Amino acid sequence: MRKLLDRVYADVRRDESHRLADTVQHQLFSGLRGVDPGLENWGVKRAPFIVLVATDMPAILAEVGCLSNDREAAMLRRTDYRQQIAQALFDGIHEYAGGTRTQQKKGT
Repeated sequence: MRKLLDRVYADVRRDESHRLADTVQHQLFSGLRGVDPGLENWGVKRAPFIVLVATDMPAILAEVGCLSNDREAAMLRRTDYRQQIAQALFDGIHEYAGGTRTQQKKGT
């Protein structure tokens, strides 16, 4: 019985992780494509990484660029671009958690 319950719980957690990933991916892509017209939407992928499956809560990994790609590396060197990434991650998590999109302002 315990194994069955563990598997059901793992399935629920996996589904919630996928919902979180979809929400964050949407915010990342929509938030960054205006700044980076060459940005491609690679969608959400699944992988059995231990940091994703050995959790008690929804978990995701967000790949926001590749330093081996010269164009992406140049974008990632820009403070404003990194801030937009952080804002998009925040917005995705906030939306997933049931909030509405808010714009964070300096000093608040």
